[in-house]
Amino acid sequence: MKYTSRFGPKGEAWDMDENGTVFEKLPESLTDDFTIENYKYTYGMVDYGPLIRKDENAEVLEDVAWTSWYRIECVKEVHDYCLPAENQLPIRFVDPAKTNERTFIETELLAYIRNYIATSILEGIDDSSWNAHPDQLKALQYDAWLQWYQDYLDGKF
Repeated sequence: MKYTSRFGPKGEAWDMDENGTVFEKLPESLTDDFTIENYKYTYGMVDYGPLIRKDENAEVLEDVAWTSWYRIECVKEVHDYCLPAENQLPIRFVDPAKTNERTFIETELLAYIRNYIATSILEGIDDSSWNAHPDQLKALQYDAWLQWYQDYLDGKF
C-alpha cells in the first residue's frame, strides 16, 4: 500500500521482483510531455505519502527515472561531506523573545562581518583595520551573539 499511494498502481511506475525488492519502471502511458515525474505527481502522493524508510526505497535506474536517479547520485556525492546529526545544532523550540534578541544582534553584526570580509578581499587589510576589527565586533555585541548560541546548545532556554 505504501508504494501504491506514493507512486500509483503496482505494475505501472513500480513493481516488485521475486525477492521483494521494489524497483521503479516506466509506465506505457508516458510521452515527451507526460514524464515519469509527472506520472508520480498525478497518480501518487509525492512528498505527502506514507513513510518509506531508506531500506525500503525503490531501486531507481538511470534509464527509467533519470531525474530521480540523478538526485540520488548527487546526494551520494556530497554525503561524506555533510555533518553527522550529532554534530549539528539541535532543533528545539526557542521562545520568540529569545529569537528576537538574537535577530536584533545579528542584523548589524552579520552585515558588518560580510562587509568586512568583502572589503578585505577586494582592498586588503592593513594593521589599523585589523586592530580596529575586534573593537568593532565588541561594539556590535559579538560576544553576546556567541553566548546566545552557547546558551542554546546548553539548553538554557
